[in-house]
Amino acid sequence: MNCRVEPPNTPVHGITMTPDGKKSGSPRCPMGPSMPMTIASKKLGKKMAVGECPNWISMSKDGKYAGVSNADSDDTSILDVKGEKEIARIKVGKAPKRVLVIEVPQEQLTEK
Repeated sequence: MNCRVEPPNTPVHGITMTPDGKKSGSPRCPMGPSMPMTIASKKLGKKMAVGECPNWISMSKDGKYAGVSNADSDDTSILDVKGEKEIARIKVGKAPKRVLVIEVPQEQLTEK
Protein backbone atom coordinates (compact mmCIF):
# COMPACT_ATOMS: atom_id res chain seq x y z
CA MET A 1 0.00 0.00 0.00
CA ASN A 2 1.20 3.45 -0.87
CA CYS A 3 -1.32 5.36 1.22
CA ARG A 4 0.29 7.99 3.42
CA VAL A 5 -2.63 8.18 5.86
CA GLU A 6 -3.72 4.58 6.33
CA PRO A 7 -2.20 2.42 9.05
CA PRO A 8 -0.35 -0.61 7.63
CA ASN A 9 -2.26 -3.73 6.60
CA THR A 10 -5.72 -2.14 6.52
CA PRO A 11 -6.63 -2.25 2.83
CA VAL A 12 -10.42 -2.67 3.24
CA HIS A 13 -12.75 -0.74 5.52
CA GLY A 14 -16.45 -0.05 4.90
CA ILE A 15 -18.95 -2.10 2.97
CA THR A 16 -22.40 -1.19 1.64
CA MET A 17 -25.27 -2.83 -0.20
CA THR A 18 -28.20 -1.58 -2.27
CA PRO A 19 -31.63 -1.98 -0.64
CA ASP A 20 -32.57 -4.72 -3.13
CA GLY A 21 -29.46 -6.72 -2.17
CA LYS A 22 -28.24 -6.94 -5.78
CA LYS A 23 -25.09 -4.80 -5.55
CA SER A 24 -22.52 -4.28 -2.84
CA GLY A 25 -19.30 -2.34 -2.66
CA SER A 26 -16.21 -1.96 -0.55
CA PRO A 27 -13.34 0.49 -1.07
CA ARG A 28 -9.96 -1.20 -1.37
CA CYS A 29 -7.02 1.03 -0.50
CA PRO A 30 -5.18 1.96 -2.64
CA MET A 31 -6.73 0.26 -5.66
CA GLY A 32 -10.10 2.03 -5.70
CA PRO A 33 -13.48 0.61 -4.91
CA SER A 34 -14.74 -2.64 -6.35
CA MET A 35 -18.16 -1.03 -6.38
CA PRO A 36 -20.52 -2.34 -7.59
CA MET A 37 -20.48 -6.10 -7.29
CA THR A 38 -23.55 -7.87 -8.59
CA ILE A 39 -24.46 -10.37 -5.89
CA ALA A 40 -26.69 -12.58 -8.08
CA SER A 41 -24.02 -13.24 -10.72
CA LYS A 42 -21.03 -12.88 -8.37
CA LYS A 43 -19.26 -10.75 -10.99
CA LEU A 44 -17.51 -7.47 -10.32
CA GLY A 45 -18.94 -4.42 -11.99
CA LYS A 46 -16.95 -1.75 -13.78
CA LYS A 47 -14.12 -0.28 -11.66
CA MET A 48 -14.90 3.36 -10.96
CA ALA A 49 -12.32 6.12 -10.66
CA VAL A 50 -12.19 7.73 -7.23
CA GLY A 51 -9.67 9.76 -5.24
CA GLU A 52 -6.47 8.48 -3.66
CA CYS A 53 -6.70 5.78 -0.98
CA PRO A 54 -10.46 5.25 -0.75
CA ASN A 55 -11.33 4.58 2.85
CA TRP A 56 -15.03 4.14 3.59
CA ILE A 57 -18.29 3.85 1.66
CA SER A 58 -21.91 4.63 2.41
CA MET A 59 -25.03 4.33 0.24
CA SER A 60 -28.07 6.56 -0.11
CA LYS A 61 -31.31 5.13 1.27
CA ASP A 62 -32.64 4.46 -2.24
CA GLY A 63 -29.39 2.83 -3.42
CA LYS A 64 -28.88 5.30 -6.27
CA TYR A 65 -25.75 6.97 -4.91
CA ALA A 66 -22.72 6.02 -2.87
CA GLY A 67 -20.16 8.22 -1.15
CA VAL A 68 -16.51 7.19 -0.80
CA SER A 69 -14.05 9.04 1.45
CA ASN A 70 -10.61 9.37 -0.15
CA ALA A 71 -8.06 9.71 2.66
CA ASP A 72 -5.00 10.81 0.68
CA SER A 73 -6.67 13.24 -1.75
CA ASP A 74 -8.74 14.90 1.02
CA ASP A 75 -12.04 14.51 -0.82
CA THR A 76 -15.17 12.40 -1.19
CA SER A 77 -16.33 10.75 -4.40
CA ILE A 78 -20.04 10.63 -5.19
CA LEU A 79 -20.87 7.56 -7.28
CA ASP A 80 -23.86 6.84 -9.52
CA VAL A 81 -24.44 3.19 -8.57
CA LYS A 82 -26.61 2.23 -11.57
CA GLY A 83 -24.42 4.12 -14.06
CA GLU A 84 -21.27 2.74 -12.40
CA LYS A 85 -19.41 6.06 -12.51
CA GLU A 86 -18.13 8.86 -10.33
CA ILE A 87 -20.37 11.90 -10.80
CA ALA A 88 -18.69 14.34 -8.40
CA ARG A 89 -15.63 14.76 -6.19
CA ILE A 90 -15.91 17.15 -3.26
CA LYS A 91 -13.04 18.54 -1.15
CA VAL A 92 -13.89 17.81 2.48
CA GLY A 93 -10.75 18.42 4.55
CA LYS A 94 -7.70 16.52 5.67
CA ALA A 95 -7.74 12.71 5.51
CA PRO A 96 -11.47 11.93 5.58
CA LYS A 97 -12.37 8.55 7.01
CA ARG A 98 -15.95 7.53 7.79
CA VAL A 99 -18.67 8.83 5.49
CA LEU A 100 -22.44 8.84 5.87
CA VAL A 101 -24.86 9.58 3.03
CA ILE A 102 -27.92 11.44 4.27
CA GLU A 103 -30.99 12.88 2.61
CA VAL A 104 -31.70 16.57 3.14
CA PRO A 105 -35.33 17.58 2.47
CA GLN A 106 -35.59 20.11 -0.37
CA GLU A 107 -37.20 22.68 1.94
CA GLN A 108 -34.13 22.53 4.19
CA LEU A 109 -31.69 23.48 1.41
CA THR A 110 -30.49 27.06 1.13
CA GLU A 111 -28.73 28.77 -1.74
CA LYS A 112 -25.45 30.59 -1.17
